[in-house]
Amino acid sequence: MAFTGQGVTHLWSREGVPRVKYGTATMDISPWATMKVLNGEELIWARIGDLPDEASDYKLWLRKNGPKSQVALPIRFGDSIIGGITFGKFRAARSWPPLLLQRLRLVAQVLANALERKRVENELIKARGELAAASSSTMMGELAASIAHEVNQPLGAILANAQAARRLISAPDADSEKVTAALGDIVEDARRAGEVVARVRALFKGGQIQRTALDPVALLSEAERLLRSEAGVRKISLRIDSPPSLPAVLGDRVQLLQCIMNLAINAFDSIVAAQSQQRETTLCASRDKGRWIRVSVRDTGGGIDPSISHRMFDPFVTTKSDGMGMGLLIAQSIIGGHGGKIWAATNPDVGATVSFTLPTLPANNRGQAQDP
Repeated sequence: MAFTGQGVTHLWSREGVPRVKYGTATMDISPWATMKVLNGEELIWARIGDLPDEASDYKLWLRKNGPKSQVALPIRFGDSIIGGITFGKFRAARSWPPLLLQRLRLVAQVLANALERKRVENELIKARGELAAASSSTMMGELAASIAHEVNQPLGAILANAQAARRLISAPDADSEKVTAALGDIVEDARRAGEVVARVRALFKGGQIQRTALDPVALLSEAERLLRSEAGVRKISLRIDSPPSLPAVLGDRVQLLQCIMNLAINAFDSIVAAQSQQRETTLCASRDKGRWIRVSVRDTGGGIDPSISHRMFDPFVTTKSDGMGMGLLIAQSIIGGHGGKIWAATNPDVGATVSFTLPTLPANNRGQAQDP
């Protein structure tokens, strides 16, 4: 019979020999014998009468239920005692020669190793479960922050354009063309917010991301048009620096557009926070080495804070008082998923530039690049 401090864990006996129920607390059988073994002592007796007077509770139980001779050994693992094991003779008293005791001690050690291994396995399973729960909670938190970050931009633009349209309509000399343009921007931003939500739903449903041949210059032009109102509100000059045409890239238009806009909004925030006199953000596209297109967002803000320069793309890292630290992480995930890389650098003069690369389509697969 093997036991721990909680009770009997393992049993084996010949047919017809009385058995103790699994889980029986050995302290209920004999506090004296249990504590002796758990304190590291060996109990070896050939006859019940050999037990001392203080073991009266144990003697009583043995005469009613137990063996006529017994060896009780502590189960050790390292410096710890994790339980005990007993070997008993039920039909007649017997002596326990040294060689037999040596073998029984070996059995106890083998059992100790097995029990400890099982304990470690159970602890690992528990730890994995706790880690999985913690990871799930963290992932859901990051996902919620990501969705909030993604949707916040078009919603903010909708609000800005709606306020602008209201001011234009209420003006005595209302400019219908400007009102129409503002309402058009609201429609486009609402469509973009819907596309972000659709991407999230596709993610949970295992939907396929729609990648098509895209014109990088046209992509920048769409981003500039969507960002124009936000730049105007912040009194920032937004322009494009790119050759008239570049090789097509294969990508998801909404994701890449969102990536560029995330970087541009960060640039706007940097310029505003630095209270820069030179308030410019430039969207750039050019050929890079080999079959690559480089896209960059350059600003005239305060540059990269040295305290976070080595971990800018980690989650929840931000210098903004109201920031969530998800924008660059999202951009890194998008660009990595497209086979490119992303990095940031402080400009030699003022501000910073965040750049990423995208592979161009092979010449025989380019076809007609999609104009966003």
